[in-house]
Amino acid sequence: MTVLGPSFVTVTSLTVGYSIPPTNALESLAGTHSLFGPSLKTVVVFFGYALPPTGYQDLANLLLRIVSLSTNVRHLELHLPTSYYPEEADVLQALLDAKHMQISSLRHLVFVSSFCRHIFNLQAFITCHLENLQRIDLFMDALWSMNLSFIQSLRSLQYFNGTADQVISVDSRPWAGYDYESVAEVLEACPHLTDFDCLVEAALTTSSEALLAVYSAVFQALRHLQSFTIRSFYILDIADVEWAVENENSLWTFKNVSQHPEVLTRHAALNKEVSVFDAVLGNIIEGDIAVLTPNANALYYPPRICRVRLRSDYHYATDDPVYYPQPFDPQAPHLALMLTPTRALNDPYSLAWIIPTSDDFKTTWESDKLVVGHFMNSYINSLRKVASLALSEISPDHTDGFLKEAASSLDQQVEFLAQGGTKKVLFARAAIIRRLSLEINARVCWLSAKWQQRFSDAKYRKKAQVANVMGAFTENLEEADLLFHMGIPVWRVTQKDRLPPMQRIDHVPPVIKEDSFGMLFCSDGFMVDCRDADPPHKIIYEGFPRKPEHYLSIASYMQSLVGLGEDETTMGSKWPHSTLAVSKAAGLTPSILRDATVTASPRMSPYVRSSRKHRPTPPKKNPFIVISRPTVPPALESWEQALKLLADYNQSYKPLVQVDSRFFLPPIRKITSSSNPQVIAKLIFGWLCICPMVLSKLSLQSSSDHRGASTGQPSCEREDHEWRAGSKEWRCLLEIASGIYDEAKDQDAVSSRRHLEMKSQLENLLEESKECDIERISE
Repeated sequence: MTVLGPSFVTVTSLTVGYSIPPTNALESLAGTHSLFGPSLKTVVVFFGYALPPTGYQDLANLLLRIVSLSTNVRHLELHLPTSYYPEEADVLQALLDAKHMQISSLRHLVFVSSFCRHIFNLQAFITCHLENLQRIDLFMDALWSMNLSFIQSLRSLQYFNGTADQVISVDSRPWAGYDYESVAEVLEACPHLTDFDCLVEAALTTSSEALLAVYSAVFQALRHLQSFTIRSFYILDIADVEWAVENENSLWTFKNVSQHPEVLTRHAALNKEVSVFDAVLGNIIEGDIAVLTPNANALYYPPRICRVRLRSDYHYATDDPVYYPQPFDPQAPHLALMLTPTRALNDPYSLAWIIPTSDDFKTTWESDKLVVGHFMNSYINSLRKVASLALSEISPDHTDGFLKEAASSLDQQVEFLAQGGTKKVLFARAAIIRRLSLEINARVCWLSAKWQQRFSDAKYRKKAQVANVMGAFTENLEEADLLFHMGIPVWRVTQKDRLPPMQRIDHVPPVIKEDSFGMLFCSDGFMVDCRDADPPHKIIYEGFPRKPEHYLSIASYMQSLVGLGEDETTMGSKWPHSTLAVSKAAGLTPSILRDATVTASPRMSPYVRSSRKHRPTPPKKNPFIVISRPTVPPALESWEQALKLLADYNQSYKPLVQVDSRFFLPPIRKITSSSNPQVIAKLIFGWLCICPMVLSKLSLQSSSDHRGASTGQPSCEREDHEWRAGSKEWRCLLEIASGIYDEAKDQDAVSSRRHLEMKSQLENLLEESKECDIERISE
């Protein structure tokens, strides 16, 4: 190579080694130091051609001189030889280890070699340049026998330790490795790595397990990647690729998302139209439950098992529809239109969220346990203003049953407000007035022509603008679709395994819920004090939030605090049962949502004419929640408490996959569920009769796991079958043991067959017990 040109030529990029230059050309170039200076930023050297005997050393000397004279080299690209000779490797090793090869300004290193072992020459070199090095491209023509060496060479990147966060790109091609876990470990050591590109060779594409291992390693260890590319010269099995994509949501666990929320936003589409299946906000909560919303501006924690109790500010915290979204109920659709809490002075209903304080109450008499007085006129006027506003929205010609009862009760409570009373009663009455005012407003909105039109348009999938209302949770896609097109904020709750593999989630915000200090901070900054009263109020409802008893208990307990009789309260004779009364306006309740509200009439008797009326389906019960009965013996309280603790984990009526739903011992509900105390006493007596035999069977069953039939055990100690029974089978067994069951009166074929089977089981249990006793006596 001969250097020609005037002295004022500025060289910014230099490539040498493409041709076969004579030695004197290299020496001439090495001596031309005037061409090199601060402007030279890119140096590319090819060591892979037929150089003269001293060619490798000449190129090495040239590169050292260039580096020593140029202070601003940012890109260095080294192409190592296509054939391997020990003397050439020694020259390259000396070059990389030379002190003059420390390039302080180096940002991008490209290393190309036909032999994987040459990567070891780079380890110390890269370590010296990590402070400013931003990208490493490793191009490897990996031979079959050297694949493992290539993987081991990548493992050396772990030696970067904390400074490895400067590495942002790895480009390796081809890659046909075996130790996939080591690759994941190496690349996870680079927390800022954003791009990974690999070429899959034939050996990898012929094994579906190997391909899936690649996906698994990358998904598990490289959650922060923005670009992941697998290229191949061969046709991949589409089923393998589909498997890998479908199992991407295996990373969507509560633990993983808490540490790496970006795994949920791989398929974000910020500028595209949103459908009901998309999520502008989404997150994973405890239990790997996904919470998604296509149209809300905040993400709320969905209620699961409710333990409803009144708090110090006379509300029910996250179980209260006045302050927190609730599961959508077709029988109470207006709860989704409750106004959101606000302190805005321009909002006429902002007075409904003002909690009275001691300054709003004037004490006239006080004792250790009782405070008597009345509200100040200013606070009474604010409550009257809110109540009048709500009542003025009711049309004179309305026919809604709930509005009639609620309006009457609201008038009555406002009239009683001016009278004096105890502090607790007056504060509870004020809470009732605020609650009724807001619920009347929501009910009027649901019945209005505006929302009727939205409901009609939603059935034809015409989407309305999102309203500033409370919204609702739902697990039903049809309900979610209706609320979404009506413009009501909706949060879809589902198991993360049920999400599609390409689920769109644009953002992963924190989920709003009551914190450990008993405070709830809403999306607009509104703060709700959820701390308990002193002393705490009793828990008035335990169970699923969508049950009617949830809202009935809220209204009933508030009524009891203002002096209404409990019999009146529970029967609902003088008080609107809040959300239960809305069923009188079923014309606005979506027909598609009325599934499971009615069922066919019971089985016909032979000579009795069947009724055409339908009756509601009996509510399903959480089998872990014990029915409260005064006849439950105190000795079973610890059992009851244990089952209550397990109630949180029973989120499904159907048993989970690979989970045995049978019981070793009889469920307590099968003993105490009867309303007849005599029946309960007989069932307990039946259990006491068979208890020794069952416990003996269970003890022998557990010990038989460690002893085989070949050891000469007695037949009673050999496990013929595992002793477990379902809840219905246990009830049959207890009825037979206690003498309650009368086979002649049982006209149900299913029940008769079940009792017959359990009678046989009981006889076998008795025979085993006798045989065991005889053999033990003989011993």
